[in-house]
Amino acid sequence: MVLAKDEEQRIPIEDIYCLVLDNQQTIVTVPAITALTNAGIHMLICDDKHMPTSAVYAHNTHYRPLNVLKKQIAMVPEFKDTLWKEVVRAKLYNQARVLEFSCLPFDKSIRLYQLMDEVEVGDIGNREGIAAKWYFRALFGSSFLRFNDDGINKALNYGYSIIRSAVAKTLTAYGYNSVLGIHHINESNPFNLADDLMEPLRPLVDIWVDQNHEELLIDLTKQQRKELINLVTELSHP
Repeated sequence: MVLAKDEEQRIPIEDIYCLVLDNQQTIVTVPAITALTNAGIHMLICDDKHMPTSAVYAHNTHYRPLNVLKKQIAMVPEFKDTLWKEVVRAKLYNQARVLEFSCLPFDKSIRLYQLMDEVEVGDIGNREGIAAKWYFRALFGSSFLRFNDDGINKALNYGYSIIRSAVAKTLTAYGYNSVLGIHHINESNPFNLADDLMEPLRPLVDIWVDQNHEELLIDLTKQQRKELINLVTELSHP
């Protein structure tokens, strides 16, 4: 891939996992888009506030997508509920590990481990929701409110959108249709399954935000956005 700005740069396509188009003045040629998608690279297009609003994925990446779709449709509710139980348990485990890595008092992570053990099939007791309130307040302070318009929430939302795009890309590569979720069933959401399976990965973003929260302002800097994007690129190229 050739980048032309002040001077020309060349980047091997095989070294790219995700391309984020953050500058509103960016121009990408059709041959470049074709080469990138053929290589399995997905692109995120950001708005003027630097938040990803659109995604470009490769089509025909699985050799039997209809077969996979049939299996998705055939999944019975009991099986979906069992899968959701394991997803929630994995999420709570990773959240507890974040609290440990953040050197918080042991009782903070212990509570999450307890809630993890209490998760039932389908999480009918909503242990995920109970854990979320405990977790975020332990990590960011008792006054923290999710979805406030502040630097921490801006960073969380940006990081989660990157994780979501990576999960959606992987599901597409294996022939899955993200509309068909196991727990998320919003009829207007084309990424229900990605939203399901990204849950255990959210703590990757949380720990970065915790480690950098003192530098976070209302708007993320270019370097901060780059570091959040690299959370998935580093995982993809260990």
